[in-house]
Order: sequence, then structure tokens, then C-alpha cells
Amino acid sequence: MNINFSENFLLTYSRSAFVHVIKNVLSYLPYVKSFRNSYMGSPFGPKDQDVGAWITRRQKQIEQILSGFQDAWGDWDWIKGKSILEIGSGADSSVPLCFVMLGASAGHVSDVEDSIDFPVTATMVDAITASLAKFNLRYEMDFPHAAYDQSRIRCHGCVTAENLEDRFGVASVDLIISTSVLEHVDNPELALGQMASVLSKGGRMIHAIAMGNHCCGRGESDRLGHLYYPDWIWSAMFSNRVGHNRLRWFQWESLFAGAGFAIDFHACANVDPVEINAHRSYLAKRFRDMSDDQLMPSYAVVCCTKI
Repeated sequence: MNINFSENFLLTYSRSAFVHVIKNVLSYLPYVKSFRNSYMGSPFGPKDQDVGAWITRRQKQIEQILSGFQDAWGDWDWIKGKSILEIGSGADSSVPLCFVMLGASAGHVSDVEDSIDFPVTATMVDAITASLAKFNLRYEMDFPHAAYDQSRIRCHGCVTAENLEDRFGVASVDLIISTSVLEHVDNPELALGQMASVLSKGGRMIHAIAMGNHCCGRGESDRLGHLYYPDWIWSAMFSNRVGHNRLRWFQWESLFAGAGFAIDFHACANVDPVEINAHRSYLAKRFRDMSDDQLMPSYAVVCCTKI
């Protein structure tokens, strides 16, 4: 892999930092928040992008979650009668709905937006059915599923990973799912503690964590670019906005264990060491001093059980 940095490297990232600092300052203003919530809607979902692209993305996430469940446990009868909660669902209820179609008693949809209402649509059901068919083909299974039931999907607004107990109560759900959410959590230790609290005994979690760069600089193609900024600059860029906590996989492993979870399965997509070496001199000091093994994971799917 050849990584070429242009001569205006510092200018590119300085400009990115400046733009995000201005956005961060403006987002403190109540009327800016009000305008954003009223006219822009959720920052995640078909309001901001092509609906077809969003459905494709959610299909991939469903297949990823189903594969994680199969690789970690494979006991599909466990789902029957269970309560499912997706944190940060974005603009649809397809992931919890999928598990309801597989026998769960209830699927809870939650997001940080003030008010959410994600009705089940024929397009959504078709997408789930297609994902289940691909899953069956991949694992050579004949996995039946029930018709969808709108009444078993419940929507919850103003929910963050750090206030779950207040909204759902202790031991109230059996399976928690998130996709590309945990990297945006302000207080990961508190969030995992809240998940442990709302999960029933023996409850499970499946999380897809995107640890690469999708916030600033050159974007996702530059998977380590968000690690260039010193912590004080990063705080000025994102302290009041959706940002990235920049935790690496080895740190997530420690946090899961500390919150009382046993990791039953995990799979990581890694950055090529050649790419790491090309970036290393630009990284903030605390990341520059990490080993290649610590820096490589840029995406992880983790399945764990409450001990």
C-alpha cells in the first residue's frame, strides 16, 4: 500500500480543526440546536442521504449482527420471548424488527433525538427478508421467520447509552445491539455500566464499533487521521457535538471486562502496518507511542455476555 501525503498536509488538518471548532462553538447556542433538530432531523438516516443507500447499509448491518450471533452462540432458540434493545438506531427499526421476526417478544428502538417514530414499512420488511435469505445461504441454514408485528416495536427518544437505566429500568432487556455507536459515546465506562444494569441475568450484547476516521480530515479513506489531533484540540472540535472517543480495541476489551462482560466472540478489520508506518510520525504522542498491534484494529464486531 502506498500512502502519499501532499505538501499541504498540515494545512488540510489545520483547516479541518478550525471548521470543527467553529461548529462546536456554534452548537452551544440553543437556537442553533433548535434549528438543527427542527429542520435537519436525525444526523443518521434517509433524511440526509439516499433511501436506497440507507437500506443497503442497514441490510449489511443486519447481516453483520446475525453473523456475530451465529459465530458467538448459534443458539437461535434463545431469542424466543426475549426483549431486544438497539441503541442509536438512526432512522429505522429494522434491526430490532429482524429479531422480533425471529421470535423476540419486543423490539425497542432508541435514539438521541427528542421524538422518534419509525413505522414498519414494506421496504424495511423486504430488506430484512433479503438479509435473512443471505444469512441462510451463507451458513447453509433453513432459518424460518415470522411475519412482522408492528405492535411489538417500541420507539424511545432522548436516549443515550449513558442514561439507559433511567429509561428502561434494571434487568429489563435481554439483548442490546449497536452499530457504529459506541465510538461516539462520551463516557464509555458509564455507558457499559448502564448496559450491564439494564440487561437481565445472562443477557447478551452485540456491538459493531467503527474505530477508523469518519469525523474529519480526509475522511474514512484515511483511517488514522482522527488520531493526529492532541486531546485539547480534539475536545475543542467535538466537546458539544457528535465526535469520536478515539478508543482503540485493546482499550475496549479492558472496558468490557471492567463492566462485567465476558467476550464470547470478536472479529476485527485491521489497518495495514504499512499504512500505520506512513501515518505514525503525524499521530498525537499518545497514539504515536502505541504498538502496531494496538493501532491496527479499525473496526470490530464484539459479542459478549453479562457475567
